[in-house]
Amino acid sequence: MNIAQKKYVLYAIFVLSGVGGLIYESIWSHYLKLFLGHAAYAQSLVLVIFMGGMALGAWLAARYGHRWKNLLLTYAAVELVIGLSGLVFHSTFVGFTRFSYDTALPALANPLSAELYRWAGSAILILPQSILLGMTFPLLSAGLIRLFPTTSGPVLATLYFTNSLGAAIGVLLSGFVLIAAVGLPGTILAAGVINIVVALCVWLLCRSLPAGALPEASEAAAPASLASSIRKQMLMVAFLTGCASFIYEIIWIRMLSMVLGASTHAFEIMLCAFILGLAFGSLCIKRYISALANPRFILAAIQVAMGMLALVSLVLYNSSMDAMQWVMQAIAKTESAYTAFNVASMAITIAIMFPAAFCAGMTLPLITHVLLKSGHGEKSIGSVYSVNTFGSIAGVLIAINIALPMMGIKGALMLGAAIDVAAGLQLLWFVPRTAALPATRVPWFALPVALAIALLGFGLTWIFVQPDALKMASGIYRFGRYIPPEGAKVLLDKDGKTATVHLISQDGILTLRTNGKTDASLQTGSGPPTEDEYTQTLIAALGLYHHPQSESVAMIGIGSGMTTHSLLASPRVKETNTIEIEPYMVDGARLFGKASERAFTDPRSRIYIDDAKSFLAISPRQYDLIVSEPSNPWVSGVSSLFTREFYARIKTKLKPDGVFLQWLQIYQTDYDVVASVMKALGEEFGDYVIYETMVGDLAIVASQTKVAEPTAELFSFPDAVRMLARFKVTGSADLELRRIGNKRLLQPYFAGYATAENSDFFPILDLRGAKDRFLGHSAVMLGELPSYPIPVMDMLQSRTPGRVTRGNLQVVGSKSPRLRDANIARQMTDFIDDGTSVGKPELNNQFVAELEHVRNYWLKCDATSATGARLDPLLRFAQFVNPGMTPDELRGVWNAFRGSRCYTALSPYNRLWLDLFAAVGQRDAAAMLNAARAVLPMQMDSVVSAWGTRETKGYPYEIEYLHVAIVTALLVQDKREEAKQAWQMVLDVKSERFKRSPMALLLDATVNADLPPK
Repeated sequence: MNIAQKKYVLYAIFVLSGVGGLIYESIWSHYLKLFLGHAAYAQSLVLVIFMGGMALGAWLAARYGHRWKNLLLTYAAVELVIGLSGLVFHSTFVGFTRFSYDTALPALANPLSAELYRWAGSAILILPQSILLGMTFPLLSAGLIRLFPTTSGPVLATLYFTNSLGAAIGVLLSGFVLIAAVGLPGTILAAGVINIVVALCVWLLCRSLPAGALPEASEAAAPASLASSIRKQMLMVAFLTGCASFIYEIIWIRMLSMVLGASTHAFEIMLCAFILGLAFGSLCIKRYISALANPRFILAAIQVAMGMLALVSLVLYNSSMDAMQWVMQAIAKTESAYTAFNVASMAITIAIMFPAAFCAGMTLPLITHVLLKSGHGEKSIGSVYSVNTFGSIAGVLIAINIALPMMGIKGALMLGAAIDVAAGLQLLWFVPRTAALPATRVPWFALPVALAIALLGFGLTWIFVQPDALKMASGIYRFGRYIPPEGAKVLLDKDGKTATVHLISQDGILTLRTNGKTDASLQTGSGPPTEDEYTQTLIAALGLYHHPQSESVAMIGIGSGMTTHSLLASPRVKETNTIEIEPYMVDGARLFGKASERAFTDPRSRIYIDDAKSFLAISPRQYDLIVSEPSNPWVSGVSSLFTREFYARIKTKLKPDGVFLQWLQIYQTDYDVVASVMKALGEEFGDYVIYETMVGDLAIVASQTKVAEPTAELFSFPDAVRMLARFKVTGSADLELRRIGNKRLLQPYFAGYATAENSDFFPILDLRGAKDRFLGHSAVMLGELPSYPIPVMDMLQSRTPGRVTRGNLQVVGSKSPRLRDANIARQMTDFIDDGTSVGKPELNNQFVAELEHVRNYWLKCDATSATGARLDPLLRFAQFVNPGMTPDELRGVWNAFRGSRCYTALSPYNRLWLDLFAAVGQRDAAAMLNAARAVLPMQMDSVVSAWGTRETKGYPYEIEYLHVAIVTALLVQDKREEAKQAWQMVLDVKSERFKRSPMALLLDATVNADLPPK
């Protein structure tokens, strides 16, 4: 293989190097955010350390590289060291963070000292490798230019292209493939292997080249000082374009988060599109760079064009949301369509980012080419790369900490455009006046024309272009529709360091939204409470219900402030620390008025702007109650608040009898994802109890030992009583209706799912969240478990529901399934008594027809009509009343049927069913077992007569009911072997529908689990 052929092989190898480099950037960011938290300063710090190391590495290559004889072999050695460090990074990180959390941080009582320690520790973890990564491009570039000094421009442009192309591939490979397959440890290991392969390939290619084949590039007479005019000018442009480009990237990511969603996969798509723009810009300039008569003039034109195209992205922004609306409405919610959704997301992102990024990709090859041709030698490669990276650091810091909070999305993007345009204008002013290069012709009108175009572009953008706040707040990526503008008012529109926050008022409802996703809502009119109000209030009530003696409380995430407000309804609480990452969320919560008043006016309340993990790690405090109510888990970064490692740290912040309360979304997610969270929580906490605050929202009360039985003390707090009255909660029974189950019963069920526990290093929730949201998956049937027609959950937990005040059941709006069914149950029994549906809004026409049959043929009948009694209407009646009413209430209901004149006229088959329903109502396991076993053969005979076989095609509901009754009764009586045999009969029946249901999976897990004592 000759030298020319080896050049092209090296280009291909550099693609691999780019893949590895972006994997490192992505994975280090994941790792360090686990240590630093997800606050804005932490995100900035990760980028500063990484890019600062890159800049320092490039500077070192520029400073000393010209002294090294064989740069390609040096490059191979650097890649090898990077690869070896990747192989040991995970174990190093785990050991370091364990030492930090267990020993170092607790010893640093001063928060500032703790912060400095974490920053220094983060730098120690990745700075050396970042420095080495920064050396790779200058070393390989200079090495190839020594081989091909006459084509330095095309060589540079090609290397920029191949490295950027590899980086784009690395983003998608890491985010969509590797982390899902092998987690963070396996992904960084893969990056290390890639670097080692690159090192070996380069060594094999270059070891046989004679030393004379790699001479130092001859340099023209260099300027007497590093401050020569041409060098200063080019390096200034490199700094400014790096600064502007990263301002664009940060702002575009924020803009598109409200179009694509703020998930990790959405960020990866955005980053990929940006890098692709850089790559193809470099490829484009490669074709022309050697033939350019005046590259500095072209560079000036590109800088101005880049600024103008950045402004165009603002013009296109509202249209990008329209495009996403069309996508969401046009494609089906299927597995294959999710790929189409991501492709469409990439297309929208490219439309916004690609034009300006394309220009940015042309700048560095041009700048370096100018310096090489002006006699600055190969040092200029590292110098340009280093200065550009320092500019990128400045862009990140300016965008996150200054531009976004102070200027908003529009102003921040215009600032970036102004920096690019200013760089171009100063080039147009300076090019004809420099003597460092031979005189070149620049049209006299170039500067005034460019200035006029810039002023016109900025003026029109400032006056006419305005991102639509209602569109931005709509979360178009979720439901494919906008907030109707009729009557909608935007009360708050702020671009914070971590999120864009909107407060919308419409139809008497306030909604607080981050990046387009509703995080809290409030009914301000006369209507019923919103769905969020139930969760925001009841999650606090449940914490106090189980631990009414709580004095010190930590609240993760402020939302509307209603949960903090509700916690402070307890006079026992002496201090509540609310930790919120985004300051503008606090501003939004203030506008919820009296609903969140105590969070801001009560002297017991303190609000801290910080990342929750960071705050709790540094704080020496332990709490009686910690409530975690962050944003939805699919939001990037939030999933780390649902991992086993987080729960392990939370335990250390609880007092021995303390309670942890976790909110968990089960809408727009799947059962196995919920199971992954519950496995993680169950591994760290000795016990938990799950409640459903509203359809789709779980509140998990966890304890290190055993969750204490709740008391009614909560209802002795006057403020709490007034607060809960709005939600028709006046006693323990109203909360117990929302109870699903405890760890003893549910952990075997969750363990039955094949998915692993959610972990910092295997982030299942983060990876699956966006896809489940798109597909519309739902695990809300978990909340239906207590409403199963047989009260399986109550019986297996040996719990008996209390009597609920009838008026408390008639709540309009969101409520738990069991609350809904309890309301229907009482309206049904009222109908059986009086025969009318007046005043019984839950009874639809089908219910009324069935209840009329029950009343006429099962209760009030003559001997003749009783023979026409059908089972299915009575079964429907039993389906609601048995789980929805107390045994005391049901005793009278079923005794009325068994004591009526119809009973003796019924067939033995129907009498057995009545006996079974009565036994179920009393939670009498022995009577249930006897009745169910007696009627099952008769029911199977009816199947034979209907189907001609004992194989129950479609699995009639009556068969399911009987099997569940038998298995439940046997489990309650602790007859486990018999229960297994009975359950096998269920498995032998061909009914995939039932076998996939949560109740079937729960019974299967319970039958086969070695349950601890009750």
